[in-house]
Amino acid sequence: MTNCNAQDKNEFLYNKEFSAVVGNIYEETPGPDLCSGQEIYLILKFSKKNVSIVQKAISSCGEENVEHEFHYKWKLLKNKQIKVYGNPKEIKYSYLENLMLEIRNKEIYGSIVYPSNKKIEYIFLNNN
Repeated sequence: MTNCNAQDKNEFLYNKEFSAVVGNIYEETPGPDLCSGQEIYLILKFSKKNVSIVQKAISSCGEENVEHEFHYKWKLLKNKQIKVYGNPKEIKYSYLENLMLEIRNKEIYGSIVYPSNKKIEYIFLNNN
């Protein structure tokens, strides 16, 4: 009798945290203000069935603010795209709106195509 354990092709994702800087915000101030800028991060954490997605702003002073937190089911498609079963009403006006995720060489890439056809791509780095 032969015992074959097929390795899960998504195993490198499980219980790991991936993040990418997806935006910057700068406020115009009347005088110098070292805290007037923010970087916007998307943080992904995968389990076998669900993905936790956090949109976080970190000011230039190091202050952190969680702007959105979502928990959705996900699936890796044959074309290496990650399908997140999100709620369009919940993600509207967040950096998740129109975000496409895919795996290339065991790295997660995210991309957004804007109505002007401008495409921006992000690499999600493994934080572990």
